[in-house]
Amino acid sequence: FVKNSKERTGTSPSGRHYGHYKALLQGHKHFLETIHGVIELSLQHNIILKRWRRTTTTLIEKETGFPFVHRMRAIHIIEAEVQFLAKNFYITKLMKNAEMTNLVTDEQYGGRTRRQAQSAVINKVLYYNLSHQMLMPAAFMDDDARACYDRIITSLSSLECRKWGLSKNITEFTNKFIESQNYHIRSAYGISHD
Repeated sequence: FVKNSKERTGTSPSGRHYGHYKALLQGHKHFLETIHGVIELSLQHNIILKRWRRTTTTLIEKETGFPFVHRMRAIHIIEAEVQFLAKNFYITKLMKNAEMTNLVTDEQYGGRTRRQAQSAVINKVLYYNLSHQMLMPAAFMDDDARACYDRIITSLSSLECRKWGLSKNITEFTNKFIESQNYHIRSAYGISHD
C-alpha cells in the first residue's frame, strides 16, 4: 500500500502523509512494524485512536477553472492508516470475494477490475440503438449514486458487508469509526474548528 501510494495525494488531517511512510520504508522496518502493531491492536479491541476521529472535507473542481457548486466533488480526508484499512479490507478483499461468489451484478461497473467507464457508455449507446432500430419499447434507468457515502446507514451496510464476507470485527470497527468522526471543512481560509 505504501509503495504504490502517491505522495501528492492529500492525506491525514494530522499532517502525516504517504511521504513519511515511504521514508520509513527506506529506513528501519521496525517503525512500520510498530505502526502495524498499533493498527492490529486497534482492530482486535475495536479502538479508534483520537487522531483517527478527525475528518477534513474539501471540495475539488471537476473541471479546473469552473468552480460551479453543482460541479464540485466532496473529498473526505482521513488518516493514512485508516485509508490503508479501507483499501485492504473493503477494496481488495471484499471486492475479490464478491467477484468470486458472483454477488456483484454484471451491470455494475464502478470499482471493479477489468471494467472501464467507457464500456458502460458504449453498452448504453448500443442498447439505445438496438431498441430504436428494432422498434422495441424500452425503458432505461441510470443510477449514479454520487456523493452518497455519507448518507449510507452504517448498520445496514455492515450487514451487507458481512454477507459479502467481511468479518464481524471489521464491521464493528468501521461502524465505531464512522460514528466517532468529527468533520471539519477546509477552504481557502483554513480548516474549520470544532
